[in-house]
Amino acid sequence: GWCPAYLDTNGDGKIDQAVDKRVPVNGYGIIVNPKDNSVWVASTGPTPGRIIRFTLGANPPETCMAEAYEPPYNPDKTSGPSGYAPRGIDVDRNGVIWTALSASGQMASFDRSKCKTKGGAAAHTGRVCAEGWKIYPLPATYYKGTKTLADYYYYNFVDQFNTFGLGEDVPVATGTGSDSLIALLPATGRTIMMRVPYPMGAF
Repeated sequence: GWCPAYLDTNGDGKIDQAVDKRVPVNGYGIIVNPKDNSVWVASTGPTPGRIIRFTLGANPPETCMAEAYEPPYNPDKTSGPSGYAPRGIDVDRNGVIWTALSASGQMASFDRSKCKTKGGAAAHTGRVCAEGWKIYPLPATYYKGTKTLADYYYYNFVDQFNTFGLGEDVPVATGTGSDSLIALLPATGRTIMMRVPYPMGAF
């Protein structure tokens, strides 16, 4: 019942293990999308990392199919938003995937329904569907005199049912270094940092 991660690299809508490329998966986070029962995992590396979507098909593992999507990664910051190292992963009630970019200090959403390309020759690189990504900055702090993030967004979840009173489908990152939960309000991009003030380390 396990699924190897074969990508439909020739774009014919099926997996031929002699032709299509298999990619390694070191998935950390995992979630099932209730909209279509696809399984998603987050993989931090190699940089910039990727999220991978699995469908099982009628007879897994023979019918398993995977899709890989890398977040936009522009380390020189000259060509748009840049982020890397997805670690946690969750889904909202609309089927949009959310991942905390653990090393670059952002929250990112991925909406597969916006993808113009899901497979084909570029699929093995993960560099398809940049249009599906949206990157939101979080209130990051950096080590003095460096560009190294002092916080660490170890994981994230989506408050689908307004548990915090901030609205439905609010993604929340776990700020490990800041001992906090950081809620993102997607409609405005506003963030709210929540802390348990004592004792430190309770997080």
